[in-house]
Amino acid sequence: LEQATATFNDAEVSVQYQVTPLVRAGVAYNYLHGSQVNETVGGSTYDQFSAGADYVLSTRTDIYVAALYQTAHGRDSTGNGAVANLNGLSPSSNRYQSLVRVGMRHRF
Repeated sequence: LEQATATFNDAEVSVQYQVTPLVRAGVAYNYLHGSQVNETVGGSTYDQFSAGADYVLSTRTDIYVAALYQTAHGRDSTGNGAVANLNGLSPSSNRYQSLVRVGMRHRF
């Protein structure tokens, strides 16, 4: 695999809707496909679903909630079984990973 190249193709569909002047909500789906480098390495796919909402408290402060779910299939570019790995988290120990995040944001 010294000269092997892994190629990843990514597509996303997302929709946001301004429910009221203070509330915005959205959903998204992301598909990532890693090419197969050889018969035992690569060929992974990742499906990620997300939904969230944001509520404005003031000009610079809002609260939000977000939920994400990811599944992985196939073999990764190192030849191991693909595992889910949401951005900002440690990789999962299996094909599935989910996250719910609630927070308050203040812009300076």
